[in-house]
Amino acid sequence: MARKRTAARKEKEKRSAAATASPIRFEFSAPRFALILAVIVALGWLLRLNDLGADPPGTLSWSQGPFTDGAVVLHDARNKVL
Repeated sequence: MARKRTAARKEKEKRSAAATASPIRFEFSAPRFALILAVIVALGWLLRLNDLGADPPGTLSWSQGPFTDGAVVLHDARNKVL
C-alpha cells in the first residue's frame, strides 16, 4: 500500500512539474557561446570585407553633437542667413 502511494505521489509530482516547466529548454554552455560568438564575429568581418571602399564621410563627427544639439544647428542656420 505504501509503495502505491509513493508511486502515485511521484507520478503526480512529475505531472505537475511538467505542467509548470517551460516547453522550450535552451542550455547555454561555454562551447555553444564560443560558437555563437565566432559566427557573429565572422559575419561582421564578411560584411566589412564585402566593400572595403565604403568608408564614412570625412566630415562625420564622432560625437554626433553637431547633428543632435538643436542650439548649435539653429545658431549655424542664423549665421548663414545673416
